[in-house]
Amino acid sequence: MLRGKWLSNSEISDPYRRSNEVFELVNHKLNNSTKLWADKLK
Repeated sequence: MLRGKWLSNSEISDPYRRSNEVFELVNHKLNNSTKLWADKLK
């Protein structure tokens, strides 16, 4: 299962060799999806 499943099945792109803004966006998405997954596990 991909982490984007918890964000309405959105794709979380790889920020490798991209701008800091893209890195921050991906980091935000990963943090949000992790929180939603953890909440589901409770």
